Amino acid sequence: AETCTNDTESRIISDDLAALEQRKLSVLPTQRRKIYAMSRFEDKSIADISSELNLSHRTVENHLRIGRHEIREYIRQCI
Repeated sequence: AETCTNDTESRIISDDLAALEQRKLSVLPTQRRKIYAMSRFEDKSIADISSELNLSHRTVENHLRIGRHEIREYIRQCI
């Protein structure tokens, strides 16, 4: 029973964190949102993203760094 309760609780927490991530992602600037989503949900590398979006490697790195920071801070404030 203890393991089942822990699994259920972990799943609920995971779902809540994913919902917070999606909420913050939806308000990021378009370019940053696109880059973050490609990296996080499509497992694309910075090189792949920069090639696909025709952006410099450094621009993609900066958008990704800022996006991760903003989402991390938002989640931190919510918990």
